[in-house]
Amino acid sequence: MRKKIDGRAVEVTEDFLEYKEKQKWKVDHFCGLDYLLLEYDLIQKNEVDKGYDIVHDFIYDTMRIDVKEIQKYFNVATKNKLKWWSDCYDEGSLTHFLFVGSDRERPLKLGDVITYEYIGLWEVPDLIGMLVPSWKCPGGFYVPRDVLWEA
Repeated sequence: MRKKIDGRAVEVTEDFLEYKEKQKWKVDHFCGLDYLLLEYDLIQKNEVDKGYDIVHDFIYDTMRIDVKEIQKYFNVATKNKLKWWSDCYDEGSLTHFLFVGSDRERPLKLGDVITYEYIGLWEVPDLIGMLVPSWKCPGGFYVPRDVLWEA
């Protein structure tokens, strides 16, 4: 997976912007769904298979992968999210989290080119085991980016 991600430059196309607009009914996010660009590109280029469940973004080999684009930390707001991920892992609809960084600094617009950096690919139970209680968000959890770095 590292070879597919590290240094990958993806241009924002009209097709992507139309796809992103159609996703608004499914998910809302502070980045305006800009995090979809990498997974959209991987699916369009047939490097991964499109997912079938809201819990994972795509399928690669036997892995059901949820992509997380992070800056300094990976944050989880509640224990309910951890339970959901754990239940999804047990049923086989989510197996891994793929952590990536990017040089995106603002909401995406047509013609932007975003370059991605591979951080790590973690099996769900391993990631859940790394989370520590948040000191900023009561009831929340986090993992610093450098802990997620996969050598």
